[in-house]
Amino acid sequence: MTKNPQLRKTLKLAWPISLQSMLVTFLSMIDVMMVSHLGDEAIAAVGLGNRVLFVVMVIIMGLSWAVGILSAQYHGAGNGDKIRGTIIIAICYSFIALIPVIVAAYYLSDDVMGLGSLDPIVIALGETYLWITMPSMVFVAIIQIFENALRSINQVKIPLVFSAISIILNVVLNYWLINGGLGISALGVAGAAWATSISRLFQLIALVTFLQSQRHILHISLNDFDFLKVKLHWQKLLSLVLPMMFSFGIWSLGSFTYQLIFGRIGTTETRSY
Repeated sequence: MTKNPQLRKTLKLAWPISLQSMLVTFLSMIDVMMVSHLGDEAIAAVGLGNRVLFVVMVIIMGLSWAVGILSAQYHGAGNGDKIRGTIIIAICYSFIALIPVIVAAYYLSDDVMGLGSLDPIVIALGETYLWITMPSMVFVAIIQIFENALRSINQVKIPLVFSAISIILNVVLNYWLINGGLGISALGVAGAAWATSISRLFQLIALVTFLQSQRHILHISLNDFDFLKVKLHWQKLLSLVLPMMFSFGIWSLGSFTYQLIFGRIGTTETRSY
């Protein structure tokens, strides 16, 4: 099997993507693990908050996958300018989708947390966590868009490298901000939220800076914004985005339902889940 060139090529593409998927899952677990010494309420609040973020993240993933589909087609046709234009349109769509969600999270976080817990401490901590982390979903959306575009042109190791750096930074910031030190007071759950948001912003800036500095095929220039003037390009991406975001959303909401059920049982059960 190892002598099969097609299999070797598949494995070469698959292992970085699989490893990065594991790292993304691990990133959502870091906050929960690093607030464990703060008590059951902190663990339950961060866990429930991450489940809310997971629903949003999976829906946005449908958008990034649509970008990957079109990018693969354009790459095969040798149209790098269309890949960059699709990325810009996708980023615009992500802002359109996420701004209402972020605003709603600011006003409705306590109600959302109340669906998954009856403990007022968990609700209060989870509300704080969502206030800080929900805006960072914009960073996540843009990162996912670039990552899927990179995978579509067979460059799978670049996203893996920057994901690994982001996780290391998140661990360091979590330890510092949760427990305090170097002139910073212990922030607890809020510290975990800030660490996650900062590490995501750093990942985005580092990835985009790398692409621009390398004059990568995906580096964005002012000329690429002319792509926005053609209505057909918007419609083409939207025709892929809507069904994928809908199907991804249904699946993520189904998973979130389990969290709501456990949360209604009690804080300890939420922590265990």
